[in-house]
Amino acid sequence: MNSQMLKSKQQNFDQSKPNWLNWLEPFNYINEKINQKNVKNLNFKKSKLSFKREDKLLELKEQLQEKKELIKNNFFKSSDGTLAVGLNTILIDNLIKELFNIAIKDNLNENLSDLAIVAIGGYGRGELAPHSDIDVLFLLPEKQKRLEKDRSEKEIETILYFLWDLGFTIGHSTRTISESIKNSKTDLNFLTSLLDNRFLVGNIELYSLLNKFFLKHLMKSDTSNFVKKKLDESEERHKKFGSSRYVVEPNVKEGKGGLRDLQTLIWISKYAYQSDSISDLLKIGALLKSELFAFAEAYRFILSVRCHLHFKSNREDDNLATDDQIEIAEKMKFRKRASQSSVERFMKRYFLATKNVGNLTRIFCSAIEEDFKKPLRFNFFRKSKIELQDPFLLENKRLSVIKKEFFVTNPENIIKLFYISHFSNLDIHPKTLRYLTDCVKLIKKSIINSKEMNNCFLKILSSPNDPSKTLRLMNESNILGRFIPDFQKVVGLIQYDMYHYYTVDEHTLFTIHNIHLTKSGLLKNISPFASEAILKIKSFRSLTVAMFLHDIAKGREGDHSKNGAEIAKKLCPRLGLNKNETETIAWLILNHLLLSKVAFRYDLNDRKIIENCSK
Repeated sequence: MNSQMLKSKQQNFDQSKPNWLNWLEPFNYINEKINQKNVKNLNFKKSKLSFKREDKLLELKEQLQEKKELIKNNFFKSSDGTLAVGLNTILIDNLIKELFNIAIKDNLNENLSDLAIVAIGGYGRGELAPHSDIDVLFLLPEKQKRLEKDRSEKEIETILYFLWDLGFTIGHSTRTISESIKNSKTDLNFLTSLLDNRFLVGNIELYSLLNKFFLKHLMKSDTSNFVKKKLDESEERHKKFGSSRYVVEPNVKEGKGGLRDLQTLIWISKYAYQSDSISDLLKIGALLKSELFAFAEAYRFILSVRCHLHFKSNREDDNLATDDQIEIAEKMKFRKRASQSSVERFMKRYFLATKNVGNLTRIFCSAIEEDFKKPLRFNFFRKSKIELQDPFLLENKRLSVIKKEFFVTNPENIIKLFYISHFSNLDIHPKTLRYLTDCVKLIKKSIINSKEMNNCFLKILSSPNDPSKTLRLMNESNILGRFIPDFQKVVGLIQYDMYHYYTVDEHTLFTIHNIHLTKSGLLKNISPFASEAILKIKSFRSLTVAMFLHDIAKGREGDHSKNGAEIAKKLCPRLGLNKNETETIAWLILNHLLLSKVAFRYDLNDRKIIENCSK
C-alpha cells in the first residue's frame, strides 16, 4: 500500500484523537497538559565550558542523577509506564544535545553542520525504559574532506566517551545515507531499528534526505516478505523464551505476548503502510477502535511492569520473577479480593494483556493479508477436497465465513466453526477470528444450554485427535470461558507452588495434550507404565473431561478438589455425559491429588500405606 492509499483511507477519520491513543505514543502523551509540568525539570544547566573534562563529567553526573530520581519518584506515584519511558527519552535527548554542544566547543568548531545524530530503535520511538540501551546513528555526508572527517570522528568520540563514563550502554553506528540504505537491505535488525528513527541534533537537512531515500526504499520493497521474516523472528524468540505466554515467571519484553510482540506489530505497520504512527492503523481501518484500545491498554500496562522491574533491579531486568510479582503488585496497588490475593489479581491482569496481544497479532495479520493480497503463513498439507456447508467456506485453504452476520444471526455457528476446524484439520482464517472477537457476547444461555452445541464441544474435548490446539484457540478467542463460565474464572490465574509452571488454564490444556502424547506412545521413554496403562482404561472420554475439569475450582475458597467435583456433577450432564461417567469424573477430580500426596508425604516402604492407596 502506498502513501496515496493511506491518505484516501484517512479522509473519513476523525482527526481529534482520544487521549488513550497517546498511550501508544509517549511523546504525544507527554505533550498533554497534565504531563507537561514534568518536562521542564529535565533540562540541563549549561555547562561551564572552561571546566576540565573531569569537572564537566562530575557536573553532568550530579544533574543526571537528580533528574533520574525525579522520574523515578514520579513513576512510583502513578505506575504510568508510558509517562516514565517518555520522560526518560526526553532526559537522554537533552543530555545528548548538551554533549553535542560540548563536543563542538571542545573541538574548536563553532558551527558543526555536517553531522546529524539520529535516535533509532526503542529510543527513536520514544520508548526508553529506565535502564534500556540507547541506540543512535551518527549520520555523515556522502563525501567529506579528510579534515572534516577527522573533525566528525572527534565529535562522535567525545559524545560516546561521555555517555560511557556516565554509565550508559550505547548501541551506535556511523554511516552515510547510502550506507544506511544499503545496510537496511541486508540487515533486518538495522532495517527494523531505522523504522523508528528520530532526529536529535545536528544537520537537519541531512536527516531529511535520509528519510526521503528510506521511504523510497520501503515503497519499492516486498511487504509480505518483511512481515514473514518478522513473524518467523518472533517464533524463534518464543522458542527461546518460552513457547507459552502463560509461564509463571514470564519475560515481559521477549516472552510471548510481551513488549517485543507489540513492537513487531508497530514495525509491520510502519513498513507496510509507511505510517509515522501506530494510530494510523485506526485511520486506514487495519484495526478497529476497540482493537486499538486493547492494544494501547496492553502496551501501557506491560510498559509499566517493565519500568517497575528496571527500577527495582537498578539495571535492565525484564524477567518477572515470583518475588518481583509480589512487590510490583503492591506498588501498582492491586488489592486482595475474595479468595484471590493481590499478586494473583496482578498476574491475571498481566496474562490477560498478553492474551490480547495474541488476538491483535492475528487480527492485524488478517488486515495485512487483505491489503496486500498474499497469505502470510504457509499451511501444512490439507485434504485436497473438503465439502463444507453454508456459511463455511475455504479461503486460502483456511476455514472462513464471508461476513460477521453469519455469527450474529446464528451464534451456534461460533461453536460449529471450531468443531469443523478440529475434525477437518483446517486452520481458521484470521479475518474470521476477528469476527469472533466481536461476537463473543452472543454466547448466551440459549447457546450454553443447547444440546447440539454441548455435544459438539464434548466431541472436540474427547476427540481421538489431540484437541489442545483447538481448545487453546477457543480460549485465546475468549470463546471457551464464555461457553464454560466456570473455566473463565481460571483464565490467567497463577498457582504459586512447586508443581505448576503455567497459569491454571494453560496448565489444563497442557495436561490434555500430555495424555494424548501418552496414549500415542510418544512418552514411553519418560513414563512406560502410564503409556501401557492408558491403553487399558475403559473410558478415555471420562479421563479427558476429568483432565479438563481437575483444576476448574482453583482460586475459590475451600478445597478445590471438593469444589471441582461439585462443578463436575452439574456440568457433565449439561455436556451430555451419562450418570456413571459423571460419577467417575467427579470421583477423579475429588481424588486427583491422592497419588501425589502419597508419593511425596508418606513412607512408600510402609505396606499399609500402599494398600490403602490402591484401595
